[in-house]
Amino acid sequence: GKPLRRFAQELVRGMIEAHSIHPTLHQVLLDEAPGDRGSRAAHASFQTRYLEHYTAAVAQYRRRRKDVETIARVLSSAVEGVIHNAARRDMLDAPELRKQLVELICAYLSGARTG
Repeated sequence: GKPLRRFAQELVRGMIEAHSIHPTLHQVLLDEAPGDRGSRAAHASFQTRYLEHYTAAVAQYRRRRKDVETIARVLSSAVEGVIHNAARRDMLDAPELRKQLVELICAYLSGARTG
């Protein structure tokens, strides 16, 4: 597979592009759309596939294979949180933000244990 750093850079680039297309609309859809049962099911299906993508990455890059799904959830939430906050502050283009987010993903997935 590809090196961890390249995976992280591609993930960050993809997430930022997805949020840059129409960040306001994206936010409204995420935060406020109550949705009917069909759209909720579609959203749940998307979330499942999205989490599977993270889970596969964790399984590939993380040396310790315990709690892969939990690690995937934490990582996806962390990445989303940083990107959503950056989008709200109109800072998605900041190179330092991208750099730090790549560092965060690499550090977390390389599995350096603390405590």
